[in-house]
Amino acid sequence: MRKMILILFILGTLVAFLPRFGSSDWAKQQIQLRLEKQLGGICEIESISLNWFRQQTCHHVKWHDPKKGLSLEADKVTIQENLIDCIRYREKPLHVSLEGVSLDVTAGMKWLKKTQKDLHIAFSPIDATLNRGEITYQRIELDINEKMRAYSWGTIDLNRESLEITLGLPQQILAKVFKECRHLPEDFLLEIPISCDLSVQSIQKKLFWYILKNYATVTSLHK
Repeated sequence: MRKMILILFILGTLVAFLPRFGSSDWAKQQIQLRLEKQLGGICEIESISLNWFRQQTCHHVKWHDPKKGLSLEADKVTIQENLIDCIRYREKPLHVSLEGVSLDVTAGMKWLKKTQKDLHIAFSPIDATLNRGEITYQRIELDINEKMRAYSWGTIDLNRESLEITLGLPQQILAKVFKECRHLPEDFLLEIPISCDLSVQSIQKKLFWYILKNYATVTSLHK
């Protein structure tokens, strides 16, 4: 009986301190290694806060892939579910919010002649659902090089490394590319469906071919 009580006490203590252990540097390194294995590149997390009954939080998350020319940063990543639901992430979707997100792309969008080669994109707060490797996010705003604004919504499949999203280009961007679009209403939004693998080059090609294929339609929108 004493042994049973002792075992239960030890197990209870381990369970109680598991979130604190999970927030340690060792656990943080394990999460970073797992993300690097799945995504490639280099991942850094400043701190992690885990809790049995409340949301889970990561602060100052950075991911960099020099081969792809991508650098992604987030001031705060919050999983709204409790720790038990996070452990069972394969069985039920998780709701994730991200704040202070920015993306640096060194590949550039070469076909947009009036933009810089390197892009800095700042995102509005992101609300997303993670379900078995698929990230579905609601409409967000993209601030490109502090000069242009665009919009996006859709699904990213991390398992297949593909995406199915919609990119919304407002009148301000279209007018920079096509002088014929300068007379479009300021609230006009061209919605471009993009379905391709998860790479800057593929997204660039999809945009290029969409504009090329629909050039006559896009440039006649003001008429």
